[in-house]
Amino acid sequence: FDTAVFAITLDDKLDFQKLIPGDALAGGSLLTPTMVIVPEGKTLQPNDPSIPAKLKANIAKVLADMLKSQPGVDSGPIGAGITLLAELDIQGSSDMAAPQFLNALNLPDGTTGLPLKGTISPAMFKPNASFTDKMDGTRLKLALPKLQIPALPNGTEISKALLNISDELPAGFARSQAPASGPVVSISASAGGDSAQNLFSFQGLSAKSMELAATYSNQAWAFGLKGTAELNDTELAYKVALAKGADQKGEYAVTLEAAGNDALTLEAVTGVQVPGLSNVALSGIELKKGSAGDSLSAQLKVLDTTGEIDVFHPKGFDTAVFAITLDDKLDFQ
Repeated sequence: FDTAVFAITLDDKLDFQKLIPGDALAGGSLLTPTMVIVPEGKTLQPNDPSIPAKLKANIAKVLADMLKSQPGVDSGPIGAGITLLAELDIQGSSDMAAPQFLNALNLPDGTTGLPLKGTISPAMFKPNASFTDKMDGTRLKLALPKLQIPALPNGTEISKALLNISDELPAGFARSQAPASGPVVSISASAGGDSAQNLFSFQGLSAKSMELAATYSNQAWAFGLKGTAELNDTELAYKVALAKGADQKGEYAVTLEAAGNDALTLEAVTGVQVPGLSNVALSGIELKKGSAGDSLSAQLKVLDTTGEIDVFHPKGFDTAVFAITLDDKLDFQ
C-alpha cells in the first residue's frame, strides 16, 4: 500500500439518522460503529496482521454475527472506500421496534441489536451534500435471525435473511417496489428445501425453493414470495401475495406459471388424463389458501369458448376433482 489505511471507531452510540438521511430507521442507533477507509484500487483482509488488535476485534465481532445470514463474509476482503461495521440498536426506532415489524419477523425476545456491514458514500460527511450524493454507493446489510412469518404455514422457516439499506433496489426486486423517496429499505431472504415444502397443502404441489422480498414504504412493510415448485412432476414458478400482511395469519393467493415457455396444461395441473382435454392450455392460474384447504382456479378455452376450471381435493380423495364452467352459452351440437 502506498497510501495509509485508517479507521474511526466511536466510543458511544451514533444516531442512525445523522449518518443515513431519511426516516426509515429513525430512532435507531449504531453501537460503537467502526469505519474503515481503504485506498482506491486496494482491498484489506479482515485478519491482516497490520490491523491493530482492538480494531481487528471490533471487525471480527461484527463479521461473526453476520455469518448466518451472509456465509463467507468473515473471510472476504474489505473493499476500497468507506466500510461501516456496527451493531444497529433498533430499540429506539418507532418503525423497526413496532409490533407489526417484530411480529412479522418473529425476532427472538430481547433482540435489539442487529449486526451491520456495508459501504457508505464519501459524501456522507459533507455538510452541504445533497441527499442523492450522500446515498450514492451506499450498500448496507443487516443480518436478521431465522424468520418464521406468521402469515405463512407453521414450519416455513426463512434463513439467510438480510435487511438492505441502499440507494437502489437490490437485484431480484421489481422497479415498482421502490419507495417514492428516501433510502431503499428492503429485506431479501431464502428458505431451505425442507422448509419450502410446508408452503403448500395442495395435493401434488411442492415448493422446491422460496425467496422473500420485502420493501418498506409509508411506514409499512410489503411482503412477497417467489420461487420454483413442482405440480404433478411438472416444473413451474410461483409468486405469493400476502393479503392481510405478513404479521397476520390469514389467506394468501398464489400465482402459478410454467417454468419455461410452454403453458401449463389441464393434465399437468390436475394429474388426470381426460381425452380431448388433457392438453388444453391454462392461464391466470391461482392457488387460493383458505380454512377449507387449498383450491386451484384457472382460465381456459375449450370448444371455442372461454371458461374457468376449479380444482380441489375433497377429504379422503387421492385424485383431484375438477369442474369447468364456461363463460357463454354452448351449442348443444
